Amino acid sequence: MTAVEAARLVLQKRWEKVQESDNTQLPLERLSSLSLDDDCQLRLRNLRNYMSWMESRAPARRAKVGPGDPTAFHILPPMALPTTQSLASRSHGVQNFELLEFEDWVDCNLGPWLERC
Repeated sequence: MTAVEAARLVLQKRWEKVQESDNTQLPLERLSSLSLDDDCQLRLRNLRNYMSWMESRAPARRAKVGPGDPTAFHILPPMALPTTQSLASRSHGVQNFELLEFEDWVDCNLGPWLERC
């Protein structure tokens, strides 16, 4: 048995114990009578501009994250394979943006990059 398989088994057993210890039955039938407008205080007035901006932006456009947010989304060079150094230098150590930029590069550029190589 490999170390990965052993770790998977240990984690699986722990997860099963957690689920068994929290075996509370929730009254799910009451959800059918839930009225979102009456029962939830969810106000997004301050997000209206941001939400409308998200809906209106073109899929291929890369710019700032949104109105009032100075965070820039960087475009990685299309014909250069991203490295951890190229990602870290652009995202200033914010790993969520590193992953986002890498996923965007794979989505937009991996096919052409593989064809060229």
